Amino acid sequence: MTASIAPRTVSLVKVYFTAGWNMPGCLPESDPTIFTNLDDARAYLADELDRAAGELAESDTDECYSSWDDVASMEGSAEIVRNDRDGDVTWSAMRGGWSTIEPDGYAYYIERI
Repeated sequence: MTASIAPRTVSLVKVYFTAGWNMPGCLPESDPTIFTNLDDARAYLADELDRAAGELAESDTDECYSSWDDVASMEGSAEIVRNDRDGDVTWSAMRGGWSTIEPDGYAYYIERI
């Protein structure tokens, strides 16, 4: 006698990511973004960090907190997000989220949703 195995239904869970920036403690100031893969979320966030670093570099130094060290810090974060040095961004985003507080006072984040 042979045993029969009943077919099983397997449902696949789709993973989505959101990326953006906001002032800690406030609602997000960036438009809502949803990505179907982590690479696109990382590219978006790196571009946002580069944009913010450019704005900081162009700001009036007497009026703002801009310094070349702050700009370099933000550009460094953009490169980390873009290149995923040491796997930190992928590792933490796959497990729920990644974020950084930058010299401009905003939190930049990637979250799995």
